[in-house]
Amino acid sequence: MMPPLYQSAGSSGGPQARRIKVILGGLDEPGMNVVYRGVASRFGVPFVWFTNGLWSRPGLWGDAHHPNGAGCRLVMEGFWGVLRRLLRR
Repeated sequence: MMPPLYQSAGSSGGPQARRIKVILGGLDEPGMNVVYRGVASRFGVPFVWFTNGLWSRPGLWGDAHHPNGAGCRLVMEGFWGVLRRLLRR
């Protein structure tokens, strides 16, 4: 069963019903792949990992939990590719 937040996101008053473009972003944590992909599939939205390409590159981290400026740029590049496709529709 989906938590209430996810249930209400797909209701008739949700963002997609108002033609708002939605991208789901998630952290690459153990066991979360199935959850994030399931939510993205259920609501028909694209999914992007926040941390894609960061874990193996220690020079992109400002501390143990947050990317530095270069790391943030990499995160935004991942989102930008998806956002650009959404805006073309």
